Amino acid sequence: MSGPPPAPPRPWLAVRTLGFVVAVIDRVFEPVNSTRVYGSVEGWGRWLFGYPLLFGQILLYLGMAWGIVGGELGVSDLFWHERWMSQFWVGASACMLFGVVTFVNTLLQVPTRLPGLPADGRLTLRSCWTLFPSRNPGVRAVGRRLFGWLVFLLAVVYVGKRTALGVAGEEAGVPHGGVPFVLGYLAGLLFAFAFSLADALLGFRDVVADQPWLRRPYP
Repeated sequence: MSGPPPAPPRPWLAVRTLGFVVAVIDRVFEPVNSTRVYGSVEGWGRWLFGYPLLFGQILLYLGMAWGIVGGELGVSDLFWHERWMSQFWVGASACMLFGVVTFVNTLLQVPTRLPGLPADGRLTLRSCWTLFPSRNPGVRAVGRRLFGWLVFLLAVVYVGKRTALGVAGEEAGVPHGGVPFVLGYLAGLLFAFAFSLADALLGFRDVVADQPWLRRPYP
């Protein structure tokens, strides 16, 4: 009779250590190790870099605001102008530019999780908690997404400029503290909200969409 089978050899210390490290990493990152997280990261990456020309406009504008692009030519001084009203209108223009880029990007990459709910019967206070007040839940969802992006870009522009000045050691700072720029940017957001609210109340978009000349099939 043959004796008991020999015990399998114990793995090397390095192999056991590697296994322990892998187990610890899996345990630590377990909350984010899910299909939902991977899908969100992939979706954000596709939204940012799917159309480089659109995203490049934002990067170019940020570079100008921070003094990285055209700083030797005084582009940053034109951006953060010493005149109060000039800086205000630059902020409003920046909001419009960022808004157009993010909105076009959203149209090109329609969110897959828009609420498929019917339109509300009337406009309520809940319908106005978005950049695009509307009776349509999908329109409100897009408005909330764009509002988040625009506020984020405002913070990136302002904090990035402050950081660039600190790294460069410039003591002059931003003219007027950048307050006119921020107010102009917020005024751009308010204008978009007011325009969408007026459209939701008057139904101008629905009237235009129902015109026969717009629904006429082309040969």
